[in-house]
Amino acid sequence: MWYEFERAAEGAARDRARRAVLNAIGYEEGRPPPPRYDEYTHFWFFRGVVPFVIWFAKVCSMICFLLAMSMGSYAMILGLIMRGLDVRSHKIFFDYSPSTRGPLMPMGIIDLRSTKNAPWVNSCAESLNNSSPAEYACINDINEITYRVEGGQDGNDSKNGVLESGKRYFFELSLTLPESDVNKRLGVFMVKVELRSADWSLLALSKQHSLLPFESAYVSLFRKTTMMLPLASGILSEARTVTLHAFDQYKDVNDKKPVSFVEISLGVPKPATFPATVQAIQIQSAELRYGKEMNSIQAFFRNWHYFCAIIGTVALFWGYTLVALSILNHRSERHRWKTQPYANFFDSDEDESGDDARSVSQDRWMGADIEILDDDENDSGAWEPIESIEKKTKNENLDEGKNLVSEDDESVPSKQNKSRERDAITAPLENLGDYNTVSDDPLLAEMPHDKKECKHGYSDEKCRDDVELRMKRAQKKEEQHLADMVMKGWSFFFMMHLKLCVCIVV
Repeated sequence: MWYEFERAAEGAARDRARRAVLNAIGYEEGRPPPPRYDEYTHFWFFRGVVPFVIWFAKVCSMICFLLAMSMGSYAMILGLIMRGLDVRSHKIFFDYSPSTRGPLMPMGIIDLRSTKNAPWVNSCAESLNNSSPAEYACINDINEITYRVEGGQDGNDSKNGVLESGKRYFFELSLTLPESDVNKRLGVFMVKVELRSADWSLLALSKQHSLLPFESAYVSLFRKTTMMLPLASGILSEARTVTLHAFDQYKDVNDKKPVSFVEISLGVPKPATFPATVQAIQIQSAELRYGKEMNSIQAFFRNWHYFCAIIGTVALFWGYTLVALSILNHRSERHRWKTQPYANFFDSDEDESGDDARSVSQDRWMGADIEILDDDENDSGAWEPIESIEKKTKNENLDEGKNLVSEDDESVPSKQNKSRERDAITAPLENLGDYNTVSDDPLLAEMPHDKKECKHGYSDEKCRDDVELRMKRAQKKEEQHLADMVMKGWSFFFMMHLKLCVCIVV
């Protein structure tokens, strides 16, 4: 840093001297050549655009990496929070077949022990309506289920139960309703959920109402305009999802009759008041989810999953960003310290790390009783604090003020000295080179002069040799004086560096 400062100062001084010499000799520089726009464009592109594009690509890649880390970290945290919460889901396929028992009521039946994802049943299941007391064995995937009709005892034991004995579970129903005119006209509809055992015994019943979420025309227009691209491309559909909490804190009371089937039916109140085509609610898709009961934290994360995901991801992203910025800052400081170890020495006080560090460093170097001495001087015995020296100087000034006399009482030598100084100041320019003028000036008297008179009896050649010898001595003395000044300055600068390093280490 100091070497660069010296080179910059030397370059500035050299340019200034060159301009002064050219101005003195009357030299005029020619007009600069016209700028080349191809070079300017090349410089602007490769020194401005390309570095910016590279920097922007690095920033985008860093942001994507931090965002991916944030999402992965949130998924891991959510997995730890939801550990032990085994939530299972089954798709519901409603049956809209006409019924002879009354008005049309869409119905869906779920076998909790089945692993099928399609709505098909074995043909032997239809034989359950037969009144003959016979036993039918139906193969459902890999599980063999035995049914006994006419109130016979179920052949399954408690080992085939879906729910763990003594554990509490929840059941919830998710319905996706299209925003159709039929659903809007029907309004409120009833949802009935029944839990049944393997012999079709009713274990629990839940009834509640629901409806398509209301939305005004302006809100619907704004939402659809905002989501126009996903809706037009088919990524999203014009449907609303309704979630109903059917059962909570449920557990099997009778281990011999565990829950095996779930029956869901939808009904419209007073269907006779609607036309035949508008008597059933339209369902796009449905799903049944059940699992062990959640604690308050798990319930909050599950009910507000979108909100928690956004807040958690953003918080983790900002945390990772601060960590990355601190690491980059530390690496830049280490690189700067390796390449420019004394760069902080030339910084201003505003660039210090803190006010405390700045005050401590200033107290070290700006103490009232500190005096810097050269290495070649041994003034340990004659050292005095600066305050005592200032007091001593003030006392001497007071003593001198007491001994002052008026201008009328001045002594003759002082008057002669004043007159000589006045004559030297007002001397004409043509007398500056005279021997008398040189001898009167203490600075000019030290310098050798050609007009000094030779001693009596010396020849002209000897006088010239004497003058040349004196000039060489004076030149050598002046060079030695300048060298001493430079060495003292560098010695002082080196001592300041050394003491600063010692203070930093301490």
